[in-house]
Amino acid sequence: MTRSADTARLGNVLGKVFEQIEVKGQSKESSVFREWPRWVGGRAARHSRPVRIKDGQLLVYVDHPTWLYDLNQRIKVALLEKLSRALGRGAVTAVHFRLGRV
Repeated sequence: MTRSADTARLGNVLGKVFEQIEVKGQSKESSVFREWPRWVGGRAARHSRPVRIKDGQLLVYVDHPTWLYDLNQRIKVALLEKLSRALGRGAVTAVHFRLGRV
């Protein structure tokens, strides 16, 4: 085999490995951030922003006390159920809404 053919093969293999690493590393956390409107609905998403997931705890900033109350009372349980079904049990075990910059 020629050097350029070996290099091309190695490039293909490394590309596939990096794709798999990227998908595995991002799958749980990044879908929550990338697809926030899908998880909570467009209107609620305009007033909230997921900040981080640490030890299964999702922190979400909300821009107004009314939305804070509404998200805690109306969306929290359903959101946890959706996340559990989509990401696997234990990926997100709690959601904490806090007033913050959206």
